[in-house]
Amino acid sequence: MPHKIPRQAPASGTDGIIRVVLLYAVFASLWIVLSDKGVEWLFHDSAHIVLVGTLKGGLFVAVTSLLLYGLMRRLLGTMPTASTPSTGSWRWLRVSLALVLLAIVVVTAGSMVGGYRHEKDKEVARLEAISDLKASQIADWIKERDLDGHFVQSSRFFADRYRDWRDTGDSVSGDMLKQRLNEYRNDRLFHGVLLLDEQSEVLWNSEGTGEALSPDLQAAAAEAATAGRARRVGPYLDANGRPRLDIVAPLLLAGDHRRPVVVLRVDPAAYLFPTLRSWPVPS
Repeated sequence: MPHKIPRQAPASGTDGIIRVVLLYAVFASLWIVLSDKGVEWLFHDSAHIVLVGTLKGGLFVAVTSLLLYGLMRRLLGTMPTASTPSTGSWRWLRVSLALVLLAIVVVTAGSMVGGYRHEKDKEVARLEAISDLKASQIADWIKERDLDGHFVQSSRFFADRYRDWRDTGDSVSGDMLKQRLNEYRNDRLFHGVLLLDEQSEVLWNSEGTGEALSPDLQAAAAEAATAGRARRVGPYLDANGRPRLDIVAPLLLAGDHRRPVVVLRVDPAAYLFPTLRSWPVPS
C-alpha cells in the first residue's frame, strides 16, 4: 500500500500572498498621493478639507477591505483541495493573512494620521501668514494716520491762518483755514475734522453737528494743547453709538503754552473693521 506524502504549503500560495501585499502597497500609495491632491484641488476651506479627509480615510478602509476579500477568495480558490492541508500549512496561512491585515491597518492609520497632521500644519501656517499680513496692513494704516497728525501739527499755513483769524478777527483767514482743513479731510479720506480753541472748545465741525466731545477726547485735546504732541484716541463709541478713532494734533506754531487743536476723525467701519474681518481664501 503506497504511503501518502504530507503536502507542503504550495509555492503558489506564497506567491499569491506576496502579490496581494504588493498590489495593496501600490494601491495605497496611489490613493494617498492622488486623493490628497484631488481634495486640495476641489476644496479650499479647512473645515471641508478635514471632513473630506476623514471620509476619504473611511472609504479607503472599505475599498481596501473589499479588495483584500476578493483577492483572498481568489487565492484560496486556486489552492489544491484534493487533500486536507496539514495543521502547519493552515497555521502558516493564518499568520500570512494576519500580517497582511496588520499591514492594511498600519498603512491606513498612518495615512489618516499623516493627512491630519499635514492639513493641521498647513492651516497653522496659513493662519500665521494671514495674521502677519493683517498686522502689517493695520500697522501701515496706523502709521499713515499718525503721519497725517504730524503734518497738521507742524503746518505753518494752518497756524498762521488760525492766528490771523483769532487774533485780528480776519474772517477770510478763518474761512481759508476751514476750507483747507476740509480739503485735507477729503484728500486723506477722514470722516470729519474738528477745530478746537486753546480751551478745547469746538470752533468748527466739518460735519456741521454740535455734538459734545467725549470725556476721553476732551482729556486728549487738553493734553495735546499743553504738551504739544499728537496722539490717537480710540477706537471708541461716541454719544450716538458710532465707532470713532480720532487723531488729535495741536497747532504747534500757533502758540507757546496752550495751543489750538485739530481733530482728524476716522470712521473705523470704513477700513479698519473690514480689514480685520476679511478672511482671504487660498487660490
